[in-house]
Amino acid sequence: MNKSAENIANLQGLHKLHCYGDKAALCLEESKTQGGFPTVMLQVAPRESRSANAEWSKCINIQLTFHELPIFAGLLMGYLSTCEFKRQQKGIQITRQQGLLYFHASQSCSYALPVYPGDAFHLTTLTLSQLEKSAFGVDRTLMLASLRASMSLYKTNS
Repeated sequence: MNKSAENIANLQGLHKLHCYGDKAALCLEESKTQGGFPTVMLQVAPRESRSANAEWSKCINIQLTFHELPIFAGLLMGYLSTCEFKRQQKGIQITRQQGLLYFHASQSCSYALPVYPGDAFHLTTLTLSQLEKSAFGVDRTLMLASLRASMSLYKTNS
């Protein structure tokens, strides 16, 4: 199965998406917080080479909180140029660059990969799907308007 077909199969059945770079891989997976709110889990793992499988046992993972999910969605929608999610001794930074998203994860080591528009689209739809589930029953148009307005606050405060 090619990578695109694998991504579509994952989205339909397992609600996760894999993106592959030369030296790292990203997995975005549907998740729930301890409080039961829909969110996503970000996992970045190393790869030895372009032909190698990702070493998921060495991944750096961060489950986004209820408050972080809209920030990630705002970045994916183009409202923010960068965001970072930190835990005790690890973090994942995402930056919008010319024609791609750049994911950089660090803990005792670091892994990075570019994510191109085709995969970025699927990351966005999966993330927005989770955000919509936690949007207290408002319609999609109001949710997106709220996301845009709240990201303008984030930009002025960061």
